[in-house]
Amino acid sequence: MKYLKFALLIFFFAFSQQIRFRDVAAELGINVPGGLGATCLFFDYNNDNYLDILFDPGGRVYLFKNNYGVAFTNITDSARLTNYGFISVVAGDFNNDGYVDILATSNGAEVYLFRNNGDGTFSEVADSLGISLGGYGALFLDYNLDGYLDILTVGTQSRLYKQTLSGFQLVYTFEEATNACVFDYNNDFYPDIYLLRSGENKLYRNNGNGTFTDVTSQANVGNLGNSQTATAGDFNNDGYLDLYLTNLGGGLNCLYVNQRNGTFLDRTNFYGVGDVGDGRTCIFIDFNNDRLLDIFTTNHVNLNRLYKNMGYSAPFFNVAGQVNIANPADVFVSSWGDFDNDGDLDAFLTGHFGNGYALMRDSGGNYFHYLKVKLLGCQSNKVGIGTKLYLYRNDTTQLVEISSISLVAHFGLGNSPNFDSLIVLWPSGERNTKYFGVGDTLLTIEEPLSAIKEEKKEKLKEGFHLFDIQGRRIKSLSQRGVFFLFNKRKNIKIIRR
Repeated sequence: MKYLKFALLIFFFAFSQQIRFRDVAAELGINVPGGLGATCLFFDYNNDNYLDILFDPGGRVYLFKNNYGVAFTNITDSARLTNYGFISVVAGDFNNDGYVDILATSNGAEVYLFRNNGDGTFSEVADSLGISLGGYGALFLDYNLDGYLDILTVGTQSRLYKQTLSGFQLVYTFEEATNACVFDYNNDFYPDIYLLRSGENKLYRNNGNGTFTDVTSQANVGNLGNSQTATAGDFNNDGYLDLYLTNLGGGLNCLYVNQRNGTFLDRTNFYGVGDVGDGRTCIFIDFNNDRLLDIFTTNHVNLNRLYKNMGYSAPFFNVAGQVNIANPADVFVSSWGDFDNDGDLDAFLTGHFGNGYALMRDSGGNYFHYLKVKLLGCQSNKVGIGTKLYLYRNDTTQLVEISSISLVAHFGLGNSPNFDSLIVLWPSGERNTKYFGVGDTLLTIEEPLSAIKEEKKEKLKEGFHLFDIQGRRIKSLSQRGVFFLFNKRKNIKIIRR
């Protein structure tokens, strides 16, 4: 036992020498007043493959242009974003014109939809497109898989707006909520909705026909802890998205492990990620590129936690202090992305501390490799929200699902830059496959165009085989989802049912 403890000490000492976060906001040109930071987002508004920063440090929003990872320039006024204040913000290309738009909410529960004009300016179009009722937050999703982004707002009444040819139409209402997480928990490609509430949280399964079913009890995710934020990610690399949420004043944070049968299992205690019941925000990220998703979570009064994933069958380990991201504390929102394109993830934090914001760059780096993927949809929405990316190497499968929180997939590759294959499964049912690739780069992948057949039954002839979205051979179409029909040489049909 003493040798094991000694080995762990050596490991964490070496680890702490590699990765150190440091606030570089001021030295890179971000110096604006604030103190009650509300929200933030990394996104690439001008398609130069460098992440820009949109944030509200308390009272008004700012947009800073990334100058190739070495400095930032305040372009708020020229972008026509002056005098707006945000409490939430996400990104997506709602009109599929190739430029990323902004969806935000304000303290007054207003919802804003800023169309990116492609010339460095934005135009607010929410009212003109029929979105008049907002809430505490909003998210992009394509709930009906028609290739156009829809909008979910959460508040005193949560609302789903469907995008039509003339704008947006209110098509569904849910309970009051303080926040939401949209993810495909059952791998049928239709995005499901998890509402965070001061009472029991709610999970709504998307039935694929324009309706939703409350499966909270069945799925075992009706947390009662006054939940603030939730994040979805496949931390155990089994091809299904798991769920982590923060609770404030009503119980500890919670880690729900997807059981791959429509249910979740609370494994918080085993993995040691309950924190102290003071949770603000959380996110799954692979901060050290070791091919295992870690958890970053913040608190109201207590220090931040960065829970390092130690393996599928071992508790997580809090390394926030070792890597210098335990502070600043009282963080309301964190956004993670590789703003300097050096391969490791950096963080932008907003909250009630200092000037209300911090740009925490991974200044130490690490020795592990990475792969970033940017998507260009054709039949699916342009930025690929809802797309699943599977990275295969040896016996490990990593899954990333694109959301309006982060439009770039980031994979850690561990100690080798090589991977066996990358499979991109689009909401349309289209599929890209790249074999025997090399990482340490940004790949841009465009969705192919082919016929997609809707079928209830598929009779297999000799030499033909059916596979599910994870590449597992199946005998028949016994459930909803997207499937692939292969002969011995190639994929010949995409089937949705």
